Formats: sequence, structure tokens, C-alpha cells
Amino acid sequence: MQVNCYNVGKSKVSFESEAISIHPTILIADKVMFESAIPVFIELRERLPKMKDELIISSYKDWFQQDKETSDWCRIMENSLPTIKKAKNLKNKTQDNLVMIGKYNGIVNGFRKRLIDSTELILKNHDLLELLPFKEQGIFDPVMSNYDGMENQEHKYIKDIARALLVREHILLLDKVIEEIYPQTNTASSENEFPDFIKIPLWNFPPIKGLSYQQLKYIRETLKPELSLFKEVLNELNNQTSEILYTSENLFVFEAMCEEMFNPFKEPVQKAIDENLYLSKLKNQYSDKSKINLCLGISSLGNIVNFYEKTNILQPYVANETKQLIAKLGDLDASCFFIYYDFDINQQKNNSDKLNFSV
Repeated sequence: MQVNCYNVGKSKVSFESEAISIHPTILIADKVMFESAIPVFIELRERLPKMKDELIISSYKDWFQQDKETSDWCRIMENSLPTIKKAKNLKNKTQDNLVMIGKYNGIVNGFRKRLIDSTELILKNHDLLELLPFKEQGIFDPVMSNYDGMENQEHKYIKDIARALLVREHILLLDKVIEEIYPQTNTASSENEFPDFIKIPLWNFPPIKGLSYQQLKYIRETLKPELSLFKEVLNELNNQTSEILYTSENLFVFEAMCEEMFNPFKEPVQKAIDENLYLSKLKNQYSDKSKINLCLGISSLGNIVNFYEKTNILQPYVANETKQLIAKLGDLDASCFFIYYDFDINQQKNNSDKLNFSV
């Protein structure tokens, strides 16, 4: 089972929420693709040492723009670039040229080091450094498509999200704000009105904090036996239900199907989580209010695209084009499964100073 997460920096889905969600997803999924804010910092960590001076100055100015002294220095450095480039290209450099180039290199390298240190700190404070070995193994795929100013990022999102919804190869990971956008959730029989999506609580995890890569890898291995059948059933149902429209007439079908197919997996998987060596220690360390609850959702393809628009992940015209593409190839009312985590982000912050985003 591959899980895909899409997000952008200016959306209503916060970096903290992403960082909290990614750890349990790594534990349950065969592969996790994040095209979001998290890959920005992972990619920066790799690119900063080799990044061109112009980009270092620009990145430094953007990152520390609230510091007036920093802005002044960046403006001086930007104005000096033509002179520095000319001096560097001289075959016979004077002593003054060498001194000027040396001072310039010293300042830029200082900018570079502070950016690297800040990036490392953010990754460390959110327990993301321990996920990097999963990247090397192909389990974790952080994608930063807009890093180089990709002009067609919107079109890439249209194709990627439409494919994920229509082809059903992957399960989408949405965010807990879906309950604020679509407040009527829960199962069909408990609602008097037609809900925008059905919420099916599955399992809960303690906050995944302070664990090493080896410990996370061990948890993945111990949970695999109990999760394998669930993932097979979910993938099969996601394909089978593509022909069933998400309408009020079909709600009883989804309710009966989910009760029959998913209820048998809830207790054994939760038991495996509770009895895991490292997760049980974390469970004893944090209160019940800190639990990260994994939920399965069912909605229409159109509602899921609307979610991306309402959270500012997709601009309105991009969402509209995505729906047009889906309508050409399928039905916007076709049903689709997705997952998300329900948790109190304030409770998560109160239990650990690791979620401080400031640098």
C-alpha cells in the first residue's frame, strides 16, 4: 500500500501536522510519498552545501527577512554580485581583488552555514532526520517539485491527484482539518443528513517521538503481519467501489461493507500496536489525550478535490481543471477511500518542545 500526501507551504495544513502524521504513516504503509513542505527541508539539507551563491543569498534573505540587519547585509551582497563576478573572472587578480573576494566568500559561507544549521535543527526538532534512511531504501519518497521554480507545478498536481483518484493505485493521506471543512462525519446511520464523508476510526498510536531509525524499522516489521490482510482488503475495496457512486442511496452499502470488511482487523492491529516494545513505552509516557487516531474516510472524488481547494493546496482554477479532467475520464460522484489522523495538535505541542518551529 502506497500512501500519497500533497500539500503546499501556504495551505491550511501546517508543517507540524504533517510532521506528526508522517511517522505513523511510515509505520503502516509499504511506501509513503510526501509532496509537501517536509521535502523542502530535506532537499535543502542536501542542496545547500552545493548551492550557488546567488541562491544562498536569496534563501538567506527569505528565511531571516524579519531581521533588519540581515536584510541590509543581503542587499549589500546582492549589489556586490556583479563586481564580485567580474573580479573572479580576472586572470590577473590584484591584492585588492583577492581581499574583496575573500571577504565576500566568508560572508556567503556564513550565510550557508546558518541555513544548514537551521535546516538541521528543524528536521531534528520534528524527528525527521531518523526518516532519511527510509528515503535511501525507497520507502519514503519526499518530492519537492516546486523547488526550482517549476512553472508547471499546478499541471503536475492536476495529473498526479487525478491519477491517484482515478487509477486507485495509491491511498491519499488528507489532514485532520477535513473535519472542520466537512463537519458532518461519522457513519451513515448516525447522520440525519447526507454527510460529505464517512469517518471510520481504525487505530490509535502514541506520539511517535524520540525513536531512532532502527526502532522505527523494528516497529514496521512487527506490525506487518497484522496489517498485511488489512492493506490487501483496502486496496481491493478501493478498486471495487470505484463503480459505486457516493450518494445517499448507497450509504448503507458502504456502512455494511466497512463493518464486514474492516471490523475484524481493528482489534488485532490495535493489540499489536499496544504490545509493541517501543510503542508501549511511548504510550505510558504520554496521556490518552495525546493519541494519534488513524481514521479511514470515504467520500466522492469531487469532495476530495474540494478539500484540496478549501485548504489552499489547489488554487480554484487548478481544482476546477482537476475536476474537469476527472469528469472526462470518470465520475466526480464516484466513491474513494482515504486516510487521515485525528489528534489535538496543541496537546502534541504541550507534551514536547520538539515541535517548536522557530530557528
